[in-house]
Amino acid sequence: MKKEIYRASIFFAVIGLTLMYLSTLYLEAEKVEIGEIERAWAGKQIEVEGDITSFTESDGHVFITLEDSTGSIQVVDFDSELESDRGELLIEGRVDIYQGSLQIIADEIQT
Repeated sequence: MKKEIYRASIFFAVIGLTLMYLSTLYLEAEKVEIGEIERAWAGKQIEVEGDITSFTESDGHVFITLEDSTGSIQVVDFDSELESDRGELLIEGRVDIYQGSLQIIADEIQT
């Protein structure tokens, strides 16, 4: 009896984790204004649009300050292919808190 319960538990755990993973692949990021982003959103996938106000590159990582009419936020891209340090960007990424400040870890950047 214990073995059957153990097997059923493992089976349902694997199925549940697989379904959770697959569901994250199909979730669309919510498009928001920078000023709307809150600390409680840490870990949430979002999409923001704004202008580059500062741009720093170091060891293949890019650090961008992005600004819209509602505020500004630091964006970090660890695998950047960004060719310009000017203009407007559309960024999809995950809200994060680093050293007490909100930032976005970019998954995709469109110019």
